[in-house]
Amino acid sequence: MTKRTSQAGLCWLSLSAILAIAWPAPSGAQEILYIPGPPPPSYTGFNYGGQLGGRPSVLDVAKCSPADRAGLRVGDVILVFDGRDTGEAPLFRGSSREPGTVYVMTVRRGEEKIEIVLTSTEPLAKDEKPADRCEEGGRPSG
Repeated sequence: MTKRTSQAGLCWLSLSAILAIAWPAPSGAQEILYIPGPPPPSYTGFNYGGQLGGRPSVLDVAKCSPADRAGLRVGDVILVFDGRDTGEAPLFRGSSREPGTVYVMTVRRGEEKIEIVLTSTEPLAKDEKPADRCEEGGRPSG
């Protein structure tokens, strides 16, 4: 394979990746957004995603995490995060990411709107799991 052929292949892969992120998903399909980068300096304990152009929804909540303690649940649709409409900006953009930061969010759970107050903690250690922060008996501390 020549250098020119391998460069053309790399360009095609790059273009494919850009189109996969930027091209709208077919009707009804869920497109999960992922923004690569360094891990945040604090821990909230939830993952989110959503349809392109839509509101983010909670995909996962770690047991005994700050999100679990605050009452966030899988399937909650995040409408307002840290004072900003989630249809206009990514969740954490412009927010402090330091441990001890309090995030106030409004979520839609079914037909109900609920206010969630979540306080981030220190990041998990390399081999630590969220459940390691539970008190005895498996109940969240704090």
